[in-house]
Amino acid sequence: MAELMVLLGLGLLIYGVTRPKGKKLWWVIGGLVVMGLGGSLLPPSSSPESAPAPVTAPTQTAPTPATNPSQATPATSQPAKEEPKPDLELIEAKGQSDGFALYIVGKARNNTNRELSYAQIEFNIYDKEGNLLGSAMDNVTNWEPGTVWSFKAVFLGDAEKAHSFKFKDLSGY
Repeated sequence: MAELMVLLGLGLLIYGVTRPKGKKLWWVIGGLVVMGLGGSLLPPSSSPESAPAPVTAPTQTAPTPATNPSQATPATSQPAKEEPKPDLELIEAKGQSDGFALYIVGKARNNTNRELSYAQIEFNIYDKEGNLLGSAMDNVTNWEPGTVWSFKAVFLGDAEKAHSFKFKDLSGY
């Protein structure tokens, strides 16, 4: 049932965006609401592939100290341990505005070995005082393994009051 609500909401959202004229905003908002309700009804999963992915930052290594050649010990070759990448990885995100809405655009990668039927990314939007104004989200269907998704999350609230955003969630199934 929940999956059907998400798909119905997606259909309403697409209809609103592609509608030639009149009441586009109401169709888009309705689609977002129905998708949100459907997503909230989905049962939580304990599988690591459906868990929200943490945002990873590039790691920096400390410089190695210089050694005196007379005190050098034979070097042993050990492969560097790479930390495993999260299943869903936020690569980059930045804010843009067109006067009507605020958009968070960026890229995310599906590091799993399977296609995701549905995935969504969410950001919280704040005013200058740090008060939460609302959220921006985007979603994708049939996200293939190993590919990068160029997302465009939309905030339809008062874009003039929006001052900053914070990554909230990237999930999929």
